[in-house]
Amino acid sequence: MDGIWFHAGVNPDTGVDEWYTDGEGSATTTTWSQANQVWQGESALPTLTAGLNLHIDAYGFFLDANGYYAGGHKVFEDWTRYTNGTDRFSLDLYNGVDALLDRWQEPGDIARFPKMEYTAKPWQNSNKFLYEGDFIRLRNLTFGYDFNQKITETIGIDGLRLFLRGTNLYTWVKDDRLKYDPETAADGFTSLTTPPVKSFIFGLNVKF
Repeated sequence: MDGIWFHAGVNPDTGVDEWYTDGEGSATTTTWSQANQVWQGESALPTLTAGLNLHIDAYGFFLDANGYYAGGHKVFEDWTRYTNGTDRFSLDLYNGVDALLDRWQEPGDIARFPKMEYTAKPWQNSNKFLYEGDFIRLRNLTFGYDFNQKITETIGIDGLRLFLRGTNLYTWVKDDRLKYDPETAADGFTSLTTPPVKSFIFGLNVKF
């Protein structure tokens, strides 16, 4: 992700993509191959990572939480050619996403995507699919109760705990255009793999 082509938007009169020839603010062209790759300014590696671990006990109840933050980096939507193309790649060969509804359809439209065409364009990567990678993920949250010793002795056991645990309950993503899992490998490319699954577990621990 060092060098990338800079997207200049969709021409509202013609509905075609335009590109900056030498980075943002330079001259524009409608021919992607005439534009140069330019350093986009940030790495795929986070400049800051942080973890959260919390434990609270009160009156037999307890709460455990842990989370993770990463930020100051960029991620790239790697499958855009197949899911965001306004041509046959998304129409016939693969499966276009609902973001394509924001496409140019008539003169005057201000749209993120160009007009739909029944063609097969070459791959045209650009910063249109480069996003701020900052995110916070609540990985685990557990709430439970430890029964006191008088109760456990009465029923003839050494300990009794009830708890409810949730995993991957919440993920905050800075860039709301990013629809895929923001937690990527070191290369910064998103994938179409299943994101971390949200789940709930009810547990009972009995100690004899």
